[in-house]
Amino acid sequence: MEIKYLLVGKSPYDSGKKGYGPLIMEEDEYPFKIAAFIPERKNESCLYKITTYRRIINLLHGEALECETFNSYSLYKDGGKDLVYHFMSKGVFFCNKDDLKKEHLTKGKLKKWSITKNTKIITFGSCAAKKLNEWEIDQIIYKMPHPSQKVNHPYWHKYDKDTNFVKHSSLEDVEKVTESINKGS
Repeated sequence: MEIKYLLVGKSPYDSGKKGYGPLIMEEDEYPFKIAAFIPERKNESCLYKITTYRRIINLLHGEALECETFNSYSLYKDGGKDLVYHFMSKGVFFCNKDDLKKEHLTKGKLKKWSITKNTKIITFGSCAAKKLNEWEIDQIIYKMPHPSQKVNHPYWHKYDKDTNFVKHSSLEDVEKVTESINKGS
């Protein structure tokens, strides 16, 4: 099976979180030990509340879904392995930067999955992007802001209806202020 899209994150969910944790995959069913971004649901908690997960799913869905609509999709509501298998059928895979090795990309093989020069790699956050930038590889690397609730990047405004984003001043406006500071006025 070809890995057409590889979404690379920083690190797995904390296993001590209430209601969810990292989704650990079986070695023979997935190329990585942990499916990044997709939580394992431990109780009836609402996965929609996990900003990172909600943003990734909305990105892959193509639009920001309201909570009710999001939860009407049982795959999104429940997360877990069924959701990973759904995306696998489309050639989409999830991993964290520490689970990805340069030879996976340069040798084109990862267990029974193939990675080609046409595999599109999307990194989320500077840690994942920096690691892959250090490697000489054939694949194009797309760099995205991390989907964490701590990140208020304008990109996520399109894919997240439930975060109260701060509207930042334009760079030009801030530069005008700093220019006046530099001039002493």
